[in-house]
Amino acid sequence: MQEHFEEFEKEKFSDIEIYTKIWSRPRAILRYIHEHQYEKNMYILLILIGIVNAIDRASYKNMGDTKSLTEILFSSIIFGGLFGWISFYFYSSLVSWTGRWLKGNANRESFYRMFTYSMIPAIHTLVFLFVQMVFFEGKIFSSDFELEFGDYVMGFIYYSSALFSLALSLYSIALCVIGTSIVQNFSIGKSILNLLLPIFLFIIIHYCPNKMQ
Repeated sequence: MQEHFEEFEKEKFSDIEIYTKIWSRPRAILRYIHEHQYEKNMYILLILIGIVNAIDRASYKNMGDTKSLTEILFSSIIFGGLFGWISFYFYSSLVSWTGRWLKGNANRESFYRMFTYSMIPAIHTLVFLFVQMVFFEGKIFSSDFELEFGDYVMGFIYYSSALFSLALSLYSIALCVIGTSIVQNFSIGKSILNLLLPIFLFIIIHYCPNKMQ
């Protein structure tokens, strides 16, 4: 039993395996990243994460109503890529801070690193976004976007790409939970609570003062 444990501890992964095996062996890869403080290409990933988040905000806010597709993509790539990491960094700080309430001791850098690599699946949503833009252009960012009734081909393209994007995003969230359990040595349930506490804190701070006025 001890020999198997030592073998697991000595397991190494190449740079390529970090990105390929995170899909099939997420816990082993994330543990390796944490224990070796692996950070290769980390800032490239952060830029891509910022772009993904910026494009998501553009869709959520229906920016296509007032901006062209070129303007949306330009602002998402430039501003999202340059500044998108800030909210990510801030959230990592909050998770580290609130984690202490649950007797965790992981620092901000550990979470920041873990969350960054956990977003690898979500970054691939850019592929399906590109597919949507090829077929629907800037309409996907507009509030009046609708598929024509009876157009099954376009409907399949849109909903299948949206479904794959959702699945990738959910998998990244699952990786964040696994990563939190590794750096904090928490159970999965406790890790989920640790990730939710900053969100609860934000809701309380945002809404309570408004109700008191």
